[in-house]
Amino acid sequence: MAKLQKSSSRTVTPITLPKEQKQRAATSLRKVDLERRVFNPEWTDELFFVQRGNKALCLLCNDTNSTFKRWNIKGLFNAKHAHTYRDYTADERKTETVRLQSRLDQQSPLFKKQDSKASEAAPK
Repeated sequence: MAKLQKSSSRTVTPITLPKEQKQRAATSLRKVDLERRVFNPEWTDELFFVQRGNKALCLLCNDTNSTFKRWNIKGLFNAKHAHTYRDYTADERKTETVRLQSRLDQQSPLFKKQDSKASEAAPK
């Protein structure tokens, strides 16, 4: 990509990068899916997030985050919930997490795919 530089005569002239720099820039781009990040269980008690499939799910608002990065998860927590939960002690966070996880587990069976035998037996 050409960068623009102002010259003294007030005209804009493009600056071209050497071929080696272009290739290095193209190969150094990070791919999130290649980083192989994993969910940290400590985030559950600290930030009220659990792993559901390949995403991090907020127990408080059911928002999801597709990358397992502490910065992203903590940012979502701070933006939406820090004002409410920042004064909780470790024990209070643990009990709240258990309560929210049980609520989520009760909701989960409602959204599972029906068994084929159950759908055949249902009246038409």
